[in-house]
Amino acid sequence: ENSSASYEAIRKKMRGETITYDEMFAIIKDISENKLDDTMMTYYVASSFFYPTTDEEMYQTAKAMAECGVMFKYPKGEIIADKHCIGGVPGNETTMILIPLIASLGIKIPKNFSKSITSPAATGECVEVLMQSELKKTDIIKLVEKHGCCLAWNGNLNLAPANDRIIKVSAPLGMEPYARMISSIMAKNYAMGINHCLIDIPVGPTAKVSSVEEAKDWKKKFEYVGKKL
Repeated sequence: ENSSASYEAIRKKMRGETITYDEMFAIIKDISENKLDDTMMTYYVASSFFYPTTDEEMYQTAKAMAECGVMFKYPKGEIIADKHCIGGVPGNETTMILIPLIASLGIKIPKNFSKSITSPAATGECVEVLMQSELKKTDIIKLVEKHGCCLAWNGNLNLAPANDRIIKVSAPLGMEPYARMISSIMAKNYAMGINHCLIDIPVGPTAKVSSVEEAKDWKKKFEYVGKKL
């Protein structure tokens, strides 16, 4: 059974109207609980291509996504770090190399990643060549306590669960609205308890971001969502 609140909120988005946090939460909750069918999911995702998403809506989406799934908590005052590449560059392995290096300096860095969406291989595929990356929440807690880091695929962790269903709708086209990507990355970080995050934005003719000016725009949006969270 779907909630009429989420259907009405999707209709508003399709008309380009602003929705409230409660309306956003209704959409994300129904997606998380498999109450939206693929048609409505597609309308929801497509609305991001038709109308520009405000920074505030990106924040609302990230917050709702995180709050509908599992959340990790760490002691207050501790630096919990993340380094995340927005992807789009085939075989980019910098994240996998940097995580243990940062942990060796005494900084906790519980790294989670999704599988590739727009390129043949991302962090997930590279890690999987060397080791098992499907970890449970208890495995992650043990690894972070013992080594200060982990490399975990987030597909079965129930972190921001709505995001995985949204990716399934976006993947066949090989397209991901940038607003959705920002919300997705920040939702997973927020759910993992991250409070310091480095975002890696590759720039170039074959990357997701083609110019430095565009990268600076992304930077502002990531910072806005990060500060609000």
